[in-house]
Amino acid sequence: DEKTIKRTVKLLIAISNKVKLVKSTWVTACQEKGCLVSEDEYLLKGYFSSDAKSSVTWSFNANKYALDGAGVCFEGLSFLLSANVKPKKEDMKLIIESAG
Repeated sequence: DEKTIKRTVKLLIAISNKVKLVKSTWVTACQEKGCLVSEDEYLLKGYFSSDAKSSVTWSFNANKYALDGAGVCFEGLSFLLSANVKPKKEDMKLIIESAG
């Protein structure tokens, strides 16, 4: 069951920091209850990929991400970014620095 998800700077930072990823319906549930509800039933599950119309293709396995547990994924690594990197250099710096 493959689903699409938009690859944004915020999503990449969340993934690199092992933040729990929830469906947008979690926000609606919190609004309806008037408080934060458990995210357990709203966690992203399954395989996600870029929209077929997207100029950049990528994929993400939310099940594997959930099993990996907390941690810093770029700790101890160095990166060299080209001038034409996408997302833009400033955004990549945020993503990399937030991940260790």
